[in-house]
Amino acid sequence: MSKKSSKKAKIKKKASKSIKKNHTGAAQTAQSKYHELNMKVQANIEALGLNSSSKKFIDNPDEIKMSAVILKIVDPYLKLFWGNETRVREIISLAITMWNLSLMNLEQQLEIQEQWIDESFPVDGEASDAVSMIQIFETFQERQRKFFPNIRKYIMGHDLILDGHNIHLNVSSAPIDKDKMI
Repeated sequence: MSKKSSKKAKIKKKASKSIKKNHTGAAQTAQSKYHELNMKVQANIEALGLNSSSKKFIDNPDEIKMSAVILKIVDPYLKLFWGNETRVREIISLAITMWNLSLMNLEQQLEIQEQWIDESFPVDGEASDAVSMIQIFETFQERQRKFFPNIRKYIMGHDLILDGHNIHLNVSSAPIDKDKMI
């Protein structure tokens, strides 16, 4: 082996170690963020006088992350409202609400949606605003059924940080029995 190829091999090996080290550090940081968020949610549950010990909190799920799920569902609206921090926050919060609603039976979903629209839009307001909101609801539900039909997790809480051109979304969720509806 020539000195030149030996030197390249050493550089590749060093770069590989650096990448592995950075990946491990990033995984540990993500693990810490999930744990911190889960602890916050657990404290909030207990502050409400509820027992959180029966809830199974997942610090590092082996499956798809719920933050990625939510961002996939809201993707068309993120593109539409990018640059408007208030709208981006509203869209993500709405998607999380709709996700949790989808775990209820259809009758409960429709009742809550109707109540939410009645409370959010004045009686003498523009009908087009309510229609737009219903279209957003339906889009989120369609994308959820299309991309994530088998995920049954209730979103307990989330942290959202918008940093210039980046979105940092951490989600705390708890699995729901396959046969149970909320």
